[in-house]
Order: sequence, then C-alpha cells, then structure tokens
Amino acid sequence: MKKETIFAVLMLFSITNTKLVHASTDDKPPSYEEMYSRFGYKSVDEAVKEFENHFKKDVKLPLRLPPISFTQQFGRFYEDKQFNTNDFLEIEYIRKI
Repeated sequence: MKKETIFAVLMLFSITNTKLVHASTDDKPPSYEEMYSRFGYKSVDEAVKEFENHFKKDVKLPLRLPPISFTQQFGRFYEDKQFNTNDFLEIEYIRKI
C-alpha cells in the first residue's frame, strides 16, 4: 500500500476592528508584526517556501482575494516533529480599521 501525505492549507480571513486603551500615553501597544512574530508568524512568502520545501510540492494560492483591502498578511508553517502527521500552513489576512 502506498503511503500518502495529506496536508491542508488553512486560510483564515480575519477582519479585525481593534481599539486598544492604555492607562498611560507612555505605554505603546505592540504592533501587529510584533504580536504575530511572537507566535511564529512571518511573511506569507517565507511560510509558503517552508511548506513547499517540507512537502516538496508547489503551493498554488488563490489569485484573487475578496474585495476587501487587507492591511497585514502573515503566514506560518507548523511542523509536527514528534508525530510528523499534523504539519500545516496557516495564512492570516488582517484588515485593521
């Protein structure tokens, strides 16, 4: 029996409307780039390349996105090194209002 690799590309379209309130004007909230990088996110291109290198296959992302202007895009490739079964690519599109 052939061993097949199954993988999923998860695209999550996040539309966020955030308002951050701080007690002091000296406190500066972290940028989206800082917050997402803490969780392993990077540019979509970098994450897609990692995914392609891991699975030795090209990823074809949709050519058209919804008619919404996104302010940020992040991606991350997760490799399950313990079981080698739950590897995935996650892409986040954010619209900050």
